[in-house]
Amino acid sequence: SLHRATASARFSTSWPSGMPCLHAAGAANQTAGLKSRVMARDSRTSPWPGVFIALEGIDGSGKSTVASSIVHRLQRHLDRDVILTREPGGTPLGEGVRALVLSAASADITPVAELLLFSAARAQHVSKVIEPQLQRGSIVMCDRFTDSTLAYQWGGRGVPRETIEAAQALATSGV
Repeated sequence: SLHRATASARFSTSWPSGMPCLHAAGAANQTAGLKSRVMARDSRTSPWPGVFIALEGIDGSGKSTVASSIVHRLQRHLDRDVILTREPGGTPLGEGVRALVLSAASADITPVAELLLFSAARAQHVSKVIEPQLQRGSIVMCDRFTDSTLAYQWGGRGVPRETIEAAQALATSGV
């Protein structure tokens, strides 16, 4: 355990990647008992002074509401920039991908094409928003990140895990 974040949340290193995670116990209780996870990059091992937090969970679990609440609280209590962003989205390209995959035009999209669209949006997002903010020392809260891709494209669409991990490695540049 790294340290306590709030009375209703705790850090652990229980995920396979070994990356510290913040289990949003309070948030899960507020979202009808559905579980959400917050993944936080440990800034002690990062080359950047910023902190990256990804909030993951199933559709409708309250991720956006919880993310917004956390960001507002951090902004009130910390003397550093706190940025809220989302995936897919966060950049004009990402918002375009989001609109496309939610439209009728993508009803018959192949699983690999969908993975590549999300990966392209993520690469742009990491390069243009996330990395620059982390380099400035900001806290970046992202509504969804790599775990969602793994859940939807591997678990839901059957894309081989190795293919997803390779695409994510290219898209995230180590974030």
